[in-house]
Amino acid sequence: MLKKPTRFLLNTVALLIATNANAATPIAIIGPLPPLQQPAFPLSVSQHLIKPGYWTFSYYQDPLENQVTTAGYCFGGGNTWGSASPIIINDNWSGTWLQQGDSFHFYGAQDGIGQGNIINLTGQVIGTQSIVGRYVSFNTQQPMPNGNFGAFKASYNGPACPG
Repeated sequence: MLKKPTRFLLNTVALLIATNANAATPIAIIGPLPPLQQPAFPLSVSQHLIKPGYWTFSYYQDPLENQVTTAGYCFGGGNTWGSASPIIINDNWSGTWLQQGDSFHFYGAQDGIGQGNIINLTGQVIGTQSIVGRYVSFNTQQPMPNGNFGAFKASYNGPACPG
């Protein structure tokens, strides 16, 4: 003989099947679901937000990590950036940056027709005034397309951009 709770559950399932228009997929109430567990760490929250303003980036090219150049960028409040100084021998760079938690992503290109230069950086926000990470850049212009990659470090210089 079935116990009362089992009989009640079977009767409930039978009632749901009988009143279900699509009896091939019966609906059964199993019980309340447990509450969702919160992750042990925040998924996209950072205590160190990147500040808009003037940032200096120093680039170190692999494999020897020799410093290649230092460049200044103006970070806008709308997650855009523009070059505040020539990068190597070129200027007029611009692009987009974003922050996801303590992760930093930065990409862009040199403005102008036929320039062919692109850059991509991924890094870690350290405190409120530093970013470190890796970069890759390409020059797709002919006759000598090339690229380089390595490490970078960035420092915040203040809210005012030069010029």
